[in-house]
Amino acid sequence: MVSVMACVEQRKDAWRIFTDRKEFGRLLLIALAGLLLCQYAYLSAIRFSNSGTATVLQSSCVVMVFVFVILRKRIRPKPKQILAIGMALAGVFLIATNRRPDMMVLSPEALFWGLGAAVGAAVYSLLSQSAVHKWGNRNV
Repeated sequence: MVSVMACVEQRKDAWRIFTDRKEFGRLLLIALAGLLLCQYAYLSAIRFSNSGTATVLQSSCVVMVFVFVILRKRIRPKPKQILAIGMALAGVFLIATNRRPDMMVLSPEALFWGLGAAVGAAVYSLLSQSAVHKWGNRNV
């Protein structure tokens, strides 16, 4: 639906992204390394656990993006940000262990695919920034 809206509103500009080889390559990378990985891993995580657990694990992509940005820009995180990251990681830990640190209740497959979905979502978010800035969010 969004693609149809972009085509109607922007006609020629909506298709220009496909004529630029570099941008088309980036778009394919976003689709394969980001969206495909994210969706496949998310559905696999659901298969090995449940939708709630898979969603929480995939949501840890925010932590991954945050860590990537502070490392890349070489900035020091604020105490509130460190606390928020710690709480998010603690939540994932509590889900994986069911509040019992001595045992893992989440299967290794579910953890692997759930974190894989988070990596895919982080890759999608980070790779799409320049394309969205150049072409607009509807076209990308």
